[in-house]
Amino acid sequence: MKLQFENIISFVTVVETGSFSSAARKMGKSQSTVSTAVQNLESDLGFILFIRESGKVTLSDKGKRFYHLSTPIVSKYRDLLSVAGQMSKAENIVFRIGVDPLVFTESVKKTLFDFSEAFPNIDLVVVTKPSFVLSNYINEGRIDLALGNPYHKTNNEFNTDELFQVNCWWVGHPDLIQFSESCSWRVLLMDGVDDLLNLSDFAARGSWRFDDISTIVELCKERKGIASCLSMLSRLSVTAINWPQSPTIPSSLAEKSLLHCFGPCTQSLVYITSGSRTSLKPRLGCNVRLLPTLPIRRFL
Repeated sequence: MKLQFENIISFVTVVETGSFSSAARKMGKSQSTVSTAVQNLESDLGFILFIRESGKVTLSDKGKRFYHLSTPIVSKYRDLLSVAGQMSKAENIVFRIGVDPLVFTESVKKTLFDFSEAFPNIDLVVVTKPSFVLSNYINEGRIDLALGNPYHKTNNEFNTDELFQVNCWWVGHPDLIQFSESCSWRVLLMDGVDDLLNLSDFAARGSWRFDDISTIVELCKERKGIASCLSMLSRLSVTAINWPQSPTIPSSLAEKSLLHCFGPCTQSLVYITSGSRTSLKPRLGCNVRLLPTLPIRRFL
């Protein structure tokens, strides 16, 4: 059995409007065309759908059942036509957003997903570049909005809104921290954040500045220096160290696994989180200072 969908639409329309003439007017067709479509449908089905008596039509028992089965299909088809019509008329809107990888947190990702759900007709273009590159992109009109570090060095002036704050910690390879003097540590910095730090206790060997965090992480793994990093980086393949309890490490720190490393312990980066600075000082052999919270801003 093969049924023509246009014939089913004609049948449903006749039932909805109550007559062949009304259905013809609604569909913009002649009455004979609609009548023929219903007759062809009845022929394909092998049973009558309407009882025709004295110029009136009423549904047969099988016609009633077929109507209830076919109505949802026709309704979905009409919805499809409506949406397709709106899509053909709607403009293709593209919103271009730049995000510094340094601040590409789970909250930012969720916000992008929520935006897409709320505005499905808007296409998103997400560019991940360092903040100083994003500021140039805005100035050149290549993106519409950027989320990044407000302390990056730039000659461009933008309107900025503070969105949220993140914590920053000193990061270094365990071997470098435990077996060398702090005065010999090279400081590896993201461009623009060094103005926040007091480096008087470090950097006898100077400091390096980079425009991407991945290079800093790799150099720290190779024991080339220490770095100030955002706490959000602890989401990247973090494995907790079962750090031995000792008089210099409060048991609360060990129990809460506040000391973490990236990858195997033999090639790890230690994240120093909030806690007693006095207690941590003998263990690390340096005056450990937590960095201030860093506000993350969007610039337009």
